[in-house]
Amino acid sequence: MAKQKEKTLQQIGLDFYNNRDEKSFRILHDRIKPGLSKYVREKYSCECYQTRESVLLNTFKNIWEKINQYDTYYAFSTWAYRIARN
Repeated sequence: MAKQKEKTLQQIGLDFYNNRDEKSFRILHDRIKPGLSKYVREKYSCECYQTRESVLLNTFKNIWEKINQYDTYYAFSTWAYRIARN
């Protein structure tokens, strides 16, 4: 049996963009959280778990609320990391 290819972050982001449902958001969250967590820790030098989780929570809230502003011409990861940066 051939192993099914794992979806890319771009594909997962587009799934959420198109479906805008909890299931696709949960898949997106699970996929991008480790990278965003590392980015936030390095960008803001926040070793405090609570601070990092607060920034991440805000980032994911904004991803959920502003998905209609995502321009599919660009990489989904670029858009998500820009939200984390701001």
